[in-house]
Amino acid sequence: MSTKTGKFVKSNRIVKPEDYRQVFKSSCRSVDDTFLVIAKKNDLKWARLGLAISKKNINKAVSRNNIKRAIRESFRYHKNILKGIDVVVIHRKQTTINIKIINESLGVHWKNISQCKNF
Repeated sequence: MSTKTGKFVKSNRIVKPEDYRQVFKSSCRSVDDTFLVIAKKNDLKWARLGLAISKKNINKAVSRNNIKRAIRESFRYHKNILKGIDVVVIHRKQTTINIKIINESLGVHWKNISQCKNF
């Protein structure tokens, strides 16, 4: 759990393959042209984030890392509305995108996921 609300600590990450599998089995999804966001309730009091950004979609490591950094930052900013939820974000496009598009897209996804009833 995060002791300082502004940090993205290890407890905010999904690291075990089994945890990813459980989220992928979930029916709570939010989709657009850029991202597929899948969520599942967890037994914790805080939100956790998992990322799936493939080389196939973004072949430059620098671009992949920038996208992951932007996703983590957006998650960190919105994690108070996602308490008790595991979230996996999958990048869908084969082109790089800018930070503004990422933030706009994920803002909508976080809102949709927080209102989802099908965990």
